[in-house]
Amino acid sequence: MQRTNHHEVSGPHLELSRSRDILWARGAIHDNQLHRHHALQIAWSPRDTPSELTLEGATYPFRCAIIDGGVPH
Repeated sequence: MQRTNHHEVSGPHLELSRSRDILWARGAIHDNQLHRHHALQIAWSPRDTPSELTLEGATYPFRCAIIDGGVPH
């Protein structure tokens, strides 16, 4: 995996990497608003870190989720 960009500030940390035709974005998400992606998204949270995913108005706890492209979340 090749690191293509690394940005760190006093708050959240974001790391972007690329491996062939896959782009990886790693970092904390705060104050996220409803959005969608063209591509499939895989999201996971560290152990003992509560995470929630909202789909079609319902909120679900998760450790790992695969979200199809074009799905609002």
